[in-house]
Amino acid sequence: MNKKFFKVITRAKALSLFTELPVMEQERIETRDSAGRILGRTIVAPCDVPHFERSTMDGFAVFADDTFEATESKTVNLSFVGDVTMGQETTLTLKTGQAISIPTGGMVPVGANAVVMIEYTEMDGKRVFIKRRVAPGENIIRRGSDIARKDVLLKAGMKIRPQDIGTLSACGIIAVDVYKKPSVAIISTGDELVPPEQEPFPGVIRGINAYTLHSMTERYGGIPVDFGITKDVFGKLKGFIRQALANSDIVVISGGSSVGTKDITLDCITALSGSHILANGLALKPGKPTILAMVNNKPVIGLPGHPVSCMVIFYLIVKPLIEKMVLRDKRIGEQNKIQARITENVSSVSGREEYIRVSLIEKNEGVWAQPIPGGSHVISSLGKSDGIARIDLESEGIEQGTLVDVFIM
Repeated sequence: MNKKFFKVITRAKALSLFTELPVMEQERIETRDSAGRILGRTIVAPCDVPHFERSTMDGFAVFADDTFEATESKTVNLSFVGDVTMGQETTLTLKTGQAISIPTGGMVPVGANAVVMIEYTEMDGKRVFIKRRVAPGENIIRRGSDIARKDVLLKAGMKIRPQDIGTLSACGIIAVDVYKKPSVAIISTGDELVPPEQEPFPGVIRGINAYTLHSMTERYGGIPVDFGITKDVFGKLKGFIRQALANSDIVVISGGSSVGTKDITLDCITALSGSHILANGLALKPGKPTILAMVNNKPVIGLPGHPVSCMVIFYLIVKPLIEKMVLRDKRIGEQNKIQARITENVSSVSGREEYIRVSLIEKNEGVWAQPIPGGSHVISSLGKSDGIARIDLESEGIEQGTLVDVFIM
């Protein structure tokens, strides 16, 4: 079979080709277990929070007009008529000229419209002396001032955070509808690979991509389904892919995507019934030898075997597919992207989008990105990096001090 690359396409074009990507079904789970999940339906507040007026201070509930003449030297004398008990609904009603003792968080009685802090009062028997005036509404949390009934709490597609769980529970929402996590089958292929737990003899290496892809799948919202390592044998790899398609929503194959005689991933995908090859080659560095396909309405991605390329392409291609299948709508604060100044000149080639590994350095004048040397096979460069900096498609390089986008993987 002809192994030459098709005309390479951009990353943006590649992602746009997945037009018929299926959307995951939804499931109902307990709110307390929903952190990190993608919300399936917009949630509207069913009640006011708080649902009664509460005091923000220990003190006395009063009618504000009664305190307008109160000063340290000229106190206002009010009648003490009772106490508000924490955690109970009060039946007391305040009239002008009266004061009711109230704790922080206590229910404000009917008739009161302000609370005087206890520090500005003195009590003598049934008399309360007010030393400072208060305005209407002072030291009171109004009903619905935090959350009003029918307020939109969370929009569909948002990733649920711990603080969102607090908001939902404040409204009594103890279960939510979320998208099911896409399952991602992970296959590693290569005659030279042995499992990480095995001592490699000369001529073979430990296959680490299955482990890194497993963890990336979990981090970016999928469920990893590990299929292990297979040899570069057509029948075996094809059988692995067919089995993976039957047991997952996305299939990723690490290795065998280049143009060597032992690179058979493209042949195996093409031979499957219902296969449609979208692209064979991307205008990316690292990651040019990438295969994109749909097989029976499921995405199948052939990743480069080199560890750096494998991880970068998973981040740039597979991660967006996972998010698209759960209709994720990112908040601004969830972009995992910062801007930093590059510490040195970096050359590139126009016509391809390049991503370089960088470590981030904080200096007085801001954040700087220090390029980390090494090819796509240098495993240690990943551990030393904080992210990848983008060099644009039409750029021939970037000069020292230039602001670049850094993606935190």
